[in-house]
Amino acid sequence: MIGPSLYAGLEFSVDDTPARRWPMGEHREIVIDPKRSFGQPIVNDGGVPTTVLADAVGAEGSIAKVAALFALPQHSVRAALRYEKRLVDRLSA
Repeated sequence: MIGPSLYAGLEFSVDDTPARRWPMGEHREIVIDPKRSFGQPIVNDGGVPTTVLADAVGAEGSIAKVAALFALPQHSVRAALRYEKRLVDRLSA
């Protein structure tokens, strides 16, 4: 039996197969879509992988700088950081 939480954030195609997943919920800034960026988590607005943005913030030391470099809104870079932090927290739990 599959728990209801497994379906949270899933979007289905017309034929009822899973099409993409919105792991951060209703804000829908982060998407996992097999048709985009090889299915890795990306910022929906610009298609930039969350790992790339998190690494860039670590290197540049500024959300504003990274947002400007990738031509993204700052809230998208923050969403990527939240997502990556959530992954780290789950792995270390």
